[in-house]
Amino acid sequence: MDESRTSKSGCSSYDAMDLCSTAAPKRKRSWALLSGLPRKREAVRQFTPSWFTVTMGTGSVAITLGTFPYAFTGQQAIAWAIWWLTALLFVFFCIMLLGRAVLFSSTLPHLFRHPNQSLFLGAVPMSVSTLTNGLVLFWIPRFGAAAGVAAHAMFWVNLPGVLGCILLVPLFMFTRHEHGLHTMSALWLLPVVPACVAANTAGVLASKMADSGHALVVFYLGVCLLGVGFMLSHQICTIYYSRLTFHSLPARELIISSFLPVGPMAMTAWALLNLGTAGGVQLEAYYSKHFDPTIDVQWLHDVAVPMAAAAAAGLGLFLWGYATWWLLLALASVGTCLRKGIPFNLGWWGAIFPMGVYTGATAQLGHAAHSNTFLVFGAIATCAHVVMWLVVIVLTAVNAWSGRLFHAPCLSQSGAVQQAAAAAAAAADGGTAAAAAQIELLRVKSGVEEQLQQPATPGDVLHKHGSGRHAGHHQHDDVAAARPCCEDEEAAIGRNAISGFLV
Repeated sequence: MDESRTSKSGCSSYDAMDLCSTAAPKRKRSWALLSGLPRKREAVRQFTPSWFTVTMGTGSVAITLGTFPYAFTGQQAIAWAIWWLTALLFVFFCIMLLGRAVLFSSTLPHLFRHPNQSLFLGAVPMSVSTLTNGLVLFWIPRFGAAAGVAAHAMFWVNLPGVLGCILLVPLFMFTRHEHGLHTMSALWLLPVVPACVAANTAGVLASKMADSGHALVVFYLGVCLLGVGFMLSHQICTIYYSRLTFHSLPARELIISSFLPVGPMAMTAWALLNLGTAGGVQLEAYYSKHFDPTIDVQWLHDVAVPMAAAAAAGLGLFLWGYATWWLLLALASVGTCLRKGIPFNLGWWGAIFPMGVYTGATAQLGHAAHSNTFLVFGAIATCAHVVMWLVVIVLTAVNAWSGRLFHAPCLSQSGAVQQAAAAAAAAADGGTAAAAAQIELLRVKSGVEEQLQQPATPGDVLHKHGSGRHAGHHQHDDVAAARPCCEDEEAAIGRNAISGFLV
């Protein structure tokens, strides 16, 4: 194991270089399905909501290709096929998650109590919103009004999931999880961004609805969701900026999460453009239909609608610039880690969806402002987005086939945490130095076991290690020498273990 990997694991903090450098026995590579797992059922048990980032990213590719600024032969057919791939993957992932809930129901509490894996629940409603956008984009031109009704129904079916994520997951963060600025990452955005994505879907859907009354209900709801999603996302981005300032960049395994702040800012810009268009069109249609026809509503067409579109474009450009700053920062952050290498994990999908959103917002700005510059830039960004997706989906397919990506951090930690809690309780009751040594060994063992799980998952790395700079503040050279001054630390370990995972 290379030096950078060891430093991130935190094992050197406990004078356990020998344990960190001990690799698992190399197995002969096998191309059999799930050969990296002891049992096939383990893939269901180890399935996590982070897999839904695959459908988010793949769906965003379908949307950006379907709205590519410059038409080419086979464009809609390719985008249509990728949308179907997204739908099939989503159904498969739902079956896997349902299988875990039914066959391994005892593991679900660990998922909800894990401070990082639970955040990925937001990927489920975002995937549904992406599929709904595809219904509007690909199905309505092919199947007409029936597809519009299906998209409308899917929007309302997805709404409880969106509201549940933006309300309940943060509540769990406040009441059940333990977080610190040094362990904070852009993953905190995942539970609140579904509101922005659903708002964009509301704009896309409302502009295509025939009933202006129903369309305005969707429009108003979309505006409310966008307000909640953007304001919460902006606050989290502010905290993330502070985290970067005081504790440096995240660990290499988490560095791809630097792209996540691009998502809500670009999505808000995109949603504003779509909501501005939908609001103008549907308000004009509603007033023309439901008010006295003798009243002149031409002012809506001549004044209100153009003003709404211009305001949306101006605010969209404002937020697009903000998203561009986060994108450049993410690229620079990833560039600092390229020399040491970035291990592949599902967290790589954290760059695909934000990049797709940024690409879509860029192209939409080009159409709204009639700017060839934005259209060309959007086309270039789309090509880069597709290349990124191809690389990541191939790596995902290879590692998923072998079973290496099926690893639930909430399950790998639960056993070690229970033992650590028991040992800490014994030490608090007047245990000997052996109890302290046992705690220290369990802490080292917990970190090593996770490092030996290849590839490491973003939630795992974040929860156990935090940032590299912060890890250096907790080095202990000698367990026995530190024994007289570590009683409080031992008790804290027990409390953290019990409150974070067992309560």
